[in-house]
Amino acid sequence: MSESDGMDDVLDGGLRQSLMIASRIAETLARRRQESQRQQEHQDTRTAHEAQTRLAAERSTAHAALAPVEKDQWWDQAQPADIATAHAVAEGWKHHDPAALAGSETIRREVLARYGIDTRDVGADAAYLESGIQSITAERARQNKLAPSQEETRKAAAGHEKAMGLLAAARAEELRAQAAKLAPEMERHQVPAEYLANPELAQALQTAHHARTPKSRCSCRRRHQGTSVPDRQGRHQRSRP
Repeated sequence: MSESDGMDDVLDGGLRQSLMIASRIAETLARRRQESQRQQEHQDTRTAHEAQTRLAAERSTAHAALAPVEKDQWWDQAQPADIATAHAVAEGWKHHDPAALAGSETIRREVLARYGIDTRDVGADAAYLESGIQSITAERARQNKLAPSQEETRKAAAGHEKAMGLLAAARAEELRAQAAKLAPEMERHQVPAEYLANPELAQALQTAHHARTPKSRCSCRRRHQGTSVPDRQGRHQRSRP
């Protein structure tokens, strides 16, 4: 065997050993990559599962928060903060959940009917909605507090109006009776019935009426008895009873 053949054998042996080492290293790296990939897939699966679980829990919470808005009793008792919270939940979920979309429409309809606020104008600003409902609620409470005194004032005004009506009716009846009594004098002097509302004119007509009654004329004759009256010659003589 030549010396060159010995060198070749050494080189071949070293090369084979290097290749074996390199192969083992490659296998080790491949196993590590596969293990890392399996771990990543497991982590991704677990993360996805946790995300789905969390999403389902949040969806369930949203459904529970929006369920009461379909009941009139809830609206009758709900505070501004309760309505604002329900609105925020509905706005956050309406593009992802049909039940939330239906709840959003219900909230809009009720808030518009009860408070005159359109939630489409409010958007997702729950704080603004709460403030608006609080202002309207406070003003209604103030009006309700004033209502009893306003009702008392209205009743007092109605009572006064009724009393004045009764007085006017009594006065009108009095004037009608007076007009019937003084009809001859009013006709003789051509005085309209409306003039009886003037106390001085009414008193003058009353005096004239009394002066023309038989009883009044007799009284006048008695007052003149005992007084002198002129005779034909211009001499006064005592009148006889």
